[in-house]
Amino acid sequence: MDKTITWRIILLILSVIIPLGVILAAYVFISNRKNKQSTKKWIDIGCAISFIYTTAKVIFLIIDLRHFVLL
Repeated sequence: MDKTITWRIILLILSVIIPLGVILAAYVFISNRKNKQSTKKWIDIGCAISFIYTTAKVIFLIIDLRHFVLL
């Protein structure tokens, strides 16, 4: 029981760090390009989608963890 809580916390941390790293890497790649006006719209859309996905995943994992701990 203790191991599953630890693994869920590790997965929660990883589910936050990995998308943020992808967003940062994509932002640095796009900002280093010369013609960034045409690609800026797409990177903004990608960042928004990734942010919404990450937020939803964190909320559901917190709810799941809370339910698991209360049991």
